[in-house]
Amino acid sequence: MTEVGLAEYFGGEAIGIIATLFVILYFSRKQMETVSRYRNQDSQ
Repeated sequence: MTEVGLAEYFGGEAIGIIATLFVILYFSRKQMETVSRYRNQDSQ
């Protein structure tokens, strides 16, 4: 019983961590795009 509970708990944790990482990567990539866009405008 406890082993199944632990497995489910860690499985859920892993999914949450992976989802959070994907969100961070997605937003950081969008932020980098906007920053590079602003830099290109400044240099021109």
